[in-house]
Amino acid sequence: MKKFLSGLRGKTLLIIFTTTAALMQTSCHPRINKGGGPPTNQVSNWINWNFVFKDGTDSATRAATISSITNQIRNVSSDTSKRNNQGANTAVAGIRYSPDISNYLTSYLQKIIKKGNGFSLNAVEAHFCSCHDSLLWNLTSDLSIGGSGQSAPNSPPPPGPGPSGDAILTVDSNGAVTSPSTLPPVIDYAGLFSINGNPEVVDTVVLGIIDTGIDPGLFSTGVFHDVFASGGIEPVNFVPTGPSTDFKDIDPVRHGSAVAAIALSSFYAASVKDGRPRLPRLMALRALDGTGMGNTFSVSCAMSYAIRHRVKLINASLGYWNAQNNVIDHYLRLSATHHIPVVAAAGNEPGQHTQSLCDAGTNAHNLLRPGNMFYPACQSIDSQYCIISVTGLSSPEHPCRYQNYSSRYISVGVVNKDTSNSCCGFSLSFINKNYQLDGSSFATPVISGELGYRIMLKGRQSNPASYVDLLNTKKITHNFLTWNGQYITY
Repeated sequence: MKKFLSGLRGKTLLIIFTTTAALMQTSCHPRINKGGGPPTNQVSNWINWNFVFKDGTDSATRAATISSITNQIRNVSSDTSKRNNQGANTAVAGIRYSPDISNYLTSYLQKIIKKGNGFSLNAVEAHFCSCHDSLLWNLTSDLSIGGSGQSAPNSPPPPGPGPSGDAILTVDSNGAVTSPSTLPPVIDYAGLFSINGNPEVVDTVVLGIIDTGIDPGLFSTGVFHDVFASGGIEPVNFVPTGPSTDFKDIDPVRHGSAVAAIALSSFYAASVKDGRPRLPRLMALRALDGTGMGNTFSVSCAMSYAIRHRVKLINASLGYWNAQNNVIDHYLRLSATHHIPVVAAAGNEPGQHTQSLCDAGTNAHNLLRPGNMFYPACQSIDSQYCIISVTGLSSPEHPCRYQNYSSRYISVGVVNKDTSNSCCGFSLSFINKNYQLDGSSFATPVISGELGYRIMLKGRQSNPASYVDLLNTKKITHNFLTWNGQYITY
């Protein structure tokens, strides 16, 4: 049977930190301080930085600080006659963002741009997360280069916040979210996801699913209405190319819809074992577009929304390699403060998967270790976060061939023994029968659904290990692929 898996979309998301993601305007993403046109060569969104204000920063301070920062960016030019010499600390009394961004960027470009070519930054725009979160915002600016034969340099990271008096809490480069391959459509609209019987929908349990959105046409009318579209938690879009109501999942394999369906099935199966069939509410938060692309800004916006609306947990079938992001980390810490666990995928080897997913071998390439780290899953061992990291296992002692594993960084494994699935693949009613979904993206909602049910029964816990204990995991005694060899059978 044909199987497939790639980085972030039909499988586990791969967030590659670049500065190429473009943000567009929506009703809650106003643009300000737009500059003039380019001289010769134009690099769009050369600057693409995310900022978080300190909690409690008033609107006047926020506006003045944004004005100060954007004016500094517009002040960057090789033409000294065009500079207004507006420093970092002189825009408005008491409003500071140190160090001086204008000098920081000008000095950087002077070392790289060929003498005589000239440069300037223009089209400076500020974009806001949404109407609900006025502390998170994004800044973009184009780079214009004169002359010819000059390649565009990489954008530097933003300078960090200054002294404690500054209004900015944290800042980092905005990261692009991408999938390394394009997959054929595999959706079968004749096979709707439904649940037998008439399970009780538990209003007090809301699971946040940050992904590619939801395709309502793949769920029976009753399931979609009861689970997604009632109780004031309608799906929300944070992809900045459309309005907040544009939550439709149009990913080729309907990644977000598949993750949601598996989470529902897992929660339901746990409740049936206890003799009282139930379903949770799902909060579908679209942070990735129809091509499987988004950015750390859209993911952070979705996390902020989920936290503010007090979900029981957040499913994050996504991640990025080898570099933590300060802004995402801020929201991960915030979720821990509210005792909201983030269930995160361990990550996968990208590309087409032609070999067996379930053999007796262990691919050392997929061992997570320094130099081969997948975030936020690898932050599961850090006590300032509340992250449960998940991988798929072909057996308690063997990983699924293309999925990451680690006795240090991965909290729990999922051995898939459902008779309708293969050991490392998932068959869903709306997926073409010639395909199966594989990857840690789809093992992750198995844990989210089960854990959501256990939280309903036992309440919130204080740390990731306590949440894993709620799962009543089994353990092996050697060849650990997760913490203490812990796994569940699904």
